[in-house]
Amino acid sequence: MSKNFQNNLCPLCGKQRIVVKTYKEKIGNSVITYTEKICPDPVCQKKLDGQLAQEQKKRNLIIKAQKKREEERKKRLKDKKAGK
Repeated sequence: MSKNFQNNLCPLCGKQRIVVKTYKEKIGNSVITYTEKICPDPVCQKKLDGQLAQEQKKRNLIIKAQKKREEERKKRLKDKKAGK
């Protein structure tokens, strides 16, 4: 049940994106098809890659801060139960 999405446009320049790689992966009883698409304009794709990298760094910092807060919360609860 594969659909061809005609409106897969680059979010920066609006050009139709091109398929670079397609591969399938079997997970349990399902087969998942992955399709990697890029902008045909290399300068635009480089900008987009830079933006995506910045967003990934930001998400990683948020996750790290979240884990730190969770560890601090658990420590406070443990200290409270111990009667400190």
